[in-house]
Amino acid sequence: MFAALFPPVIVPAAMSLSATQPGIDRKLVLARFANNLPRHISVVARALNQQLVSACTAQGYSGVRAPFVQLLFQLRPEGRRLVDIAQYCGLTQQVAGQIADELERLGYLSRKPDLSDRRAKRLLLTRKGERLAACAEATSARIEQELSQLIGAAALADFKRSCTQLFNALVAPRADAAPPHNPAAALPLCLAGLATFCERTLMDLDKASGYRGLKMSFAQVLTYSSPHGTLINDLARINNVSKQAISQVVKQVEQLGYVQRRQHPCDRRSTMIFLTDSGLRLIRDSLDNLGRIEADLSRVLGSSGAARFATTAEQLFMCLDTGVPRVNGEHAELSTEAILHRAMERLYLDSGEALRARLFNRAGRKAKLSSAVLKTLRSLEIRISD
Repeated sequence: MFAALFPPVIVPAAMSLSATQPGIDRKLVLARFANNLPRHISVVARALNQQLVSACTAQGYSGVRAPFVQLLFQLRPEGRRLVDIAQYCGLTQQVAGQIADELERLGYLSRKPDLSDRRAKRLLLTRKGERLAACAEATSARIEQELSQLIGAAALADFKRSCTQLFNALVAPRADAAPPHNPAAALPLCLAGLATFCERTLMDLDKASGYRGLKMSFAQVLTYSSPHGTLINDLARINNVSKQAISQVVKQVEQLGYVQRRQHPCDRRSTMIFLTDSGLRLIRDSLDNLGRIEADLSRVLGSSGAARFATTAEQLFMCLDTGVPRVNGEHAELSTEAILHRAMERLYLDSGEALRARLFNRAGRKAKLSSAVLKTLRSLEIRISD
C-alpha cells in the first residue's frame, strides 16, 4: 500500500546540463542562485509587501496589490507630483502612472492641478485612501515588531538604518527627496526600492552581456523559479497576480528558451516550469554580475556594514515565507500523493551520494525508494480516535 503512495522519482531532465556544456558547474550555479544577497532582498521585500496586501485585503480594502504600497507611503496631505514619487521610488514615470491610474479607479486617490506647474498634476489620497494608508502603516509597524522578535531589536534597527542609507544613496540620491512621513513605512518602502534597483541593475548588466529581450517582468519568473521545478500557481501566488497574467510572462520567458513548461508528473491539473540549459547559463552570468551590486553596497555601508546587512537579509530570507515552494503549505490544487512525490524528488536531489544509495534504488533515469525504507514505512502506525 505504501509503495503506491510513492511513485518512481523522475529526475527532471531540464535540470541536467548536457555533456556539451562542461564550462557550467550546475551544483555551484544552483547553490549561488538559491543563496545570494540580491535574491534575499527581492524575496524579503516581496514577502513583506504581500503581508501588507493580505492585511489590507482582510480589512475590506479591495483590489490592493503590492505595487500600491510604494505610492501610498509617499503621498502627503498636500499631495505630491507623480514624477517626484516615481523618482523617489525608483520607478519609471510610466509604471508609476499605471499604478496611480489603478489607485484612482479604485477610489484611493484623486488628482488636482499643481499650482506651481500647470502641466503637472498632484496626487492626493481620498478619505478611503487615507484609511487604506493608515491600515498599511499600522500593519508595517506590527510586522517590524514581529521581525524584531525573530532576529532581535538591535539587528532589525541596524538593518533598517542600512536599508534607508542604501535607498537614499542608490535608489533616490536626490538631495531634495522627501522621506516617508511615517517611520513605519520606511522598511517596506526602502526594501521594495532596493529590490527594483537590484533587478534593474542585473538586467542591464545581463543585456550588456548579450542577453537580449529581457524585461523587468521576467524577474517574477526567474527570481522565484525553484531548481526543483516551480508550480505556475505558486508563481501567481508569490507575485499576487492571476494565473493567466503569470502564464503570459512564463510564455515570454519560455519563448526565449530560458524555462521549460511541463505537466506535473502526479497531478495533471498542475503545470511546472524548470530552468533550461539556456536559463541556467543566464542565471550563471547574472550571478557573475553580482559583484557590481555588492561593490555598490560596500561603497555605501562600508565592508563591515555591508556584511551585517547581508547576514540579516539572509536571516529574514530564512525566517519569512519567501515564496520558495515548500512541501508544507502547498496549494490545495495538489493532491496528497503529488505533495509526497515532490518531497521524494527533493530528498533524492538534495541527498549526498552515500545517503542517496541507502534511500533509493536507481534504474536509468528513475529512482525508487529502497526496500529498507519501504519496510520502515509499512511498519508505521497511527492512532485513530473513534
